[in-house]
Amino acid sequence: MVINSARHSYSAPGTPADNAVIEHWWADFKAIWIAHLPKAQTLVELEQQVKEGITYFTEKFISAKRNDLTAAEYRFGKAN
Repeated sequence: MVINSARHSYSAPGTPADNAVIEHWWADFKAIWIAHLPKAQTLVELEQQVKEGITYFTEKFISAKRNDLTAAEYRFGKAN
């Protein structure tokens, strides 16, 4: 983790409710995005798939839970 400048989670073990929002996002990301793509063969391909997925879920994926807005529109206000 240190080599990649990653930070350890400080949530209590076995308590996903500590991070419910990101846990839900991660579940959607895996079920909706990654599961429907061909398996990445290289780290570069995986990084590209993840970047495209983040863009999709932030700027394109509309959710009824956010009043039919994208995450960016919901967070920063819908542009008129």
